[in-house]
Amino acid sequence: MNQTHCNGVGRARARKQLCRVWRQAARWSVAAALFAVANVGCVARVDVTDDEAGDGPGRIGAGNDADGLDGIPCRYLTGEAELVDYDGSNYPEASFSFKFGTQDQDVTHNDYDISFEQNLFRVNNVVDDVSFIVDLGEVSLFEVPASVEPSDYAVGAWGEHDNVAAEIGHTYFVRNQDGFGRTVSAFVVEGLEPGRRVHISWIRSPAPDTMVVPTECM
Repeated sequence: MNQTHCNGVGRARARKQLCRVWRQAARWSVAAALFAVANVGCVARVDVTDDEAGDGPGRIGAGNDADGLDGIPCRYLTGEAELVDYDGSNYPEASFSFKFGTQDQDVTHNDYDISFEQNLFRVNNVVDDVSFIVDLGEVSLFEVPASVEPSDYAVGAWGEHDNVAAEIGHTYFVRNQDGFGRTVSAFVVEGLEPGRRVHISWIRSPAPDTMVVPTECM
């Protein structure tokens, strides 16, 4: 039955009901088509445990992020953040997740990769965390090495590679590994108010175990 025929049916109740069903189906079909067109390249797909895609958000397409790397949108691979000094009550504001590209506690569920406290960057923030952070010095994010050996760098204030002093203009290499996944990230300190806040520009590798600098997103 076509729509023109439906418009001419006036007396047969069964035909009217059928026409209403037809029109409803047509409206849903058009809506579905418009949704599909509007979301080309925007459908989310999460492969949290896919080693080839990395851990964390995995392959997620969204809006203008179709030009990401290995199917991961650029907003999960590079950005900026401001961390305030941790005072015992502001953990989300003092922390950041490279895995999710946010400080939003509703997204991270307190699974943060770094925190800022007393002018120190800290990792190993959860019980099963075996992460490390090292200071690469004044190195461009474009020149971050694929991997580092922590023993080649100075240890932090507690004799481990799980904290390091914040220095303006310095770049830091972070390897995060815990029960929630693995990520390799780096960031540079763009602004610093010791004891108050720090502003960073960051990158995350699309690979879970080595740094692949996401130059296409920078």
